[in-house]
Amino acid sequence: MSRSPSPVTLPIDRQLSRFYATSVPYRDMLAGRDPAEFDRYVRLVRDAAPPGARMLEIGSGTGQAARALAAAGFEVTASDLSPLFLAEGRGLSRLAADVRALPFPNGAFDVVAGCEVLEHLPDVPRALAELVRVLAPAGLVVLRSPQLSSPIWPILDLPALARGEGRPPHYVTGRQAARFLVNNTVRSLRIELLGSNFARRRPDLSGAGGDADAVYWSSSREVSRCLEGLGCEVLAQVEMRPPPSRSWLVGRFLPALSPTIAVVARKLGAGDPPAPSGLPRRKDEHAQH
Repeated sequence: MSRSPSPVTLPIDRQLSRFYATSVPYRDMLAGRDPAEFDRYVRLVRDAAPPGARMLEIGSGTGQAARALAAAGFEVTASDLSPLFLAEGRGLSRLAADVRALPFPNGAFDVVAGCEVLEHLPDVPRALAELVRVLAPAGLVVLRSPQLSSPIWPILDLPALARGEGRPPHYVTGRQAARFLVNNTVRSLRIELLGSNFARRRPDLSGAGGDADAVYWSSSREVSRCLEGLGCEVLAQVEMRPPPSRSWLVGRFLPALSPTIAVVARKLGAGDPPAPSGLPRRKDEHAQH
């Protein structure tokens, strides 16, 4: 008699699909989030996209952010890998879908947006290619996520570390935080000097929340470079407050250090100039939050 493979022997994408399809605690954690947690993401989208735009939101989970975007005047289709999560999105146009193979025709949307989803994608280049495919010419990709590859997290967490709290699952003790800082410094330098490799991390699927289930050491530089290679002009990479703030200086000159990815990219049409080389041009108005 053949037996189903153990979850730990499944490929990581199938492990994630099974976990998200069946984890009631994870669904409940998502459903219990305060909608105010999505305010900066919603502002990022509103600042970038015109009212009434046809929008696909990926990684919608239980739909809080999608509802806020719909209330802001966008024509939103909420999508997520998990039908279990989407079942909570009552009142929304919703469809369970794998972002690596979206069931929409080319050019179906004016905007594709997502919040805290990049770090959960096992194949980021393939997912980004699908996002660009379903965008109309001059359409926008808007993505906001923690930059898990940034070395700055332990520095920001010094008060929490002093209280013995840290940032689970990444570190709790000072020794663990120091190792995280060193590893992410090396990781960021490698991306800058040697190019993108979309490094994976091993997820912990035994619980819910805290990025334990993240599979990608998310990097604004890798995402931006990939989108440029797919024919997009990158307008912003990371979250920045207005100059001369520290976050503006970090975001403008050392984006790998920023704790928050806030990518805004425009799909170029046949008559548009090519995307710039090197550091992408920015429109700071897309990131002044």
